Amino acid sequence: MKQVHDDEQIYKEAVGVFQTREELDEAIAELEASAFARHDINVLGSKSKLERRFGTAELPPRVLRNNPDVPKDAAIHPEERAIASGAIVGVPAYLAGCAAGVLVNPASNLVLIGAVSLGSAVGAVIGGCILYGVKAYMDLRTQKQIGQGGLILWVKTFKPEQEAKAKKILETHGARNIHFNAAPA
Repeated sequence: MKQVHDDEQIYKEAVGVFQTREELDEAIAELEASAFARHDINVLGSKSKLERRFGTAELPPRVLRNNPDVPKDAAIHPEERAIASGAIVGVPAYLAGCAAGVLVNPASNLVLIGAVSLGSAVGAVIGGCILYGVKAYMDLRTQKQIGQGGLILWVKTFKPEQEAKAKKILETHGARNIHFNAAPA
């Protein structure tokens, strides 16, 4: 099997396909906790990257998992999704509260507090609606990938010990079709 070169380091890619987002997230967390760098762990690239590269984003894992041209991205951790969710709701709440405060200024403290509170609540509702739409889109994309065969994970391994460790972690968390990619010709 040929090996891929990455900045003069030789590596192979462990590949596994998961049937749930939770299994994928747990595998990523364990890989990172056991000495795999975050930039060496990748998931399928965005829908727009797939469409640019292949003309469609609707490709099954069996076509993508061994393709050297497949676009890959770093995985988004569950805690990062939570932070983004907070920002999506919090920023509109903050901005709407500030705007309401400016609109009633000068006013009594009670009117100002009421306006800021109401503005913040309206902003939070708007942010919540945006979050709902974003989450629904991401969940739909994840479910489509699972329906087409699963969520693909690639892990760069630089030594035989890492290969064995990556394979064990992928197996432990329910990955299927675990194998190591040959390098592109």
